[in-house]
Amino acid sequence: MIFRRQLLGALGAAPIVLRCRAWAQDDSEVGASLNDDEPPLLSGNADFAGVWEPIGDGGIVAAGPPPEIPKKYVELYSDIILDNARKPGRLTADGTRRPFDSLVNQMALDNPNADLKPFKEMAAVNLCSAFWDAYLGTTDRADWRTSVTLLEYITYIAVFLNETGGSLSRGTEKFNVNTPTLQHPGICYFFDRLQPRGASWWKKSYNGPPNRKCSELFTDKIFNDAHAARALGRELQSTTDAVWSGDTYPKRDYPTSGRPDEMGYILAADFFKFRGRGLIQTTWRSNYKRLVQHIQTYNGDNELILKYKELWSPTNYTSDEVCSLSGDDDWNELFRDPLLEIPVAAVKLHAVDGKYLPLSNDHEIVNSSDKGSIIFLGDRLGGKGYGARLRRRVYYICEALGTDLDQWKL
Repeated sequence: MIFRRQLLGALGAAPIVLRCRAWAQDDSEVGASLNDDEPPLLSGNADFAGVWEPIGDGGIVAAGPPPEIPKKYVELYSDIILDNARKPGRLTADGTRRPFDSLVNQMALDNPNADLKPFKEMAAVNLCSAFWDAYLGTTDRADWRTSVTLLEYITYIAVFLNETGGSLSRGTEKFNVNTPTLQHPGICYFFDRLQPRGASWWKKSYNGPPNRKCSELFTDKIFNDAHAARALGRELQSTTDAVWSGDTYPKRDYPTSGRPDEMGYILAADFFKFRGRGLIQTTWRSNYKRLVQHIQTYNGDNELILKYKELWSPTNYTSDEVCSLSGDDDWNELFRDPLLEIPVAAVKLHAVDGKYLPLSNDHEIVNSSDKGSIIFLGDRLGGKGYGARLRRRVYYICEALGTDLDQWKL
């Protein structure tokens, strides 16, 4: 048996290439038209923003009870610590030296019950390596972990693969194509409260708490000083039109395209710029405010973050003021940083606030719904009901990896 082995987070072998479509995000800003009639959780995806709620007593029914993670995996994988992603190498299993990503892909291909999405292509494997390089790197944050157990690593991988369609894209939450015949064309998807006809679910508007409403921002000096020169700023700054306090976008009167040259002032509002980004689709002003605080107190050497630390200096602005003056383009740049420090910070901050790590090393707790379990982690991360689907995926990755683990080879 292997105890406290120091493993690498880097994955380095070409996977089986399978094409998958992500529900929540893409590398582009605009994806195919979304299915407004079905909450993501009903199709096995996460509701990271927590915007979909059942009407009445309805709830999410998982696709059968998830299998329990066997004791042999919980004990072994909880005792294997990943704390150094700087050495080259790869994890192999079953005495075959087949790499981790290849084993996961084979399981996804051979077993539909696994409910797994494979690594999409070599670029996804490289992004995975880069993410864990940054995650396991040194930090001056006392409450930020710089190690994970193999079981926690597998759990995160199961989330990332599923929610990005296997691409590990850091993409931004998609919105509908700008087709006038759609009920919620373009950016209306974020502004509108959705309650599809005959459906037992509704989606809340992004134009409300914990975001600030457009009506508040359009009369805010900090916001207007930063954004009034953008398209439609002259027309809308200081407006008292009640429509900007509501949850139905005025699509007959204003553009819905999401193009900055047509509607840049509107796109600077919270409902749009604080939509989902990154591997866990960070959403809402409250979560972006936490990232601002991280940037304002940053002590690393990332040039991009240092640029924003200077622009958003706490000497000049509070973190809440930065949320108002920042633009959609700022957050796109930060989340697309090749060094991945902001996407990693978003994941770590969410875990700190959600208090769902560490996973327990007791197999009974891991298989419960209590704190320390995979279900608890999944529900805190992706919405109630997501944890059961997540445990199923983790089980099948464990089955693919097995217990006959070779050491990382230099």
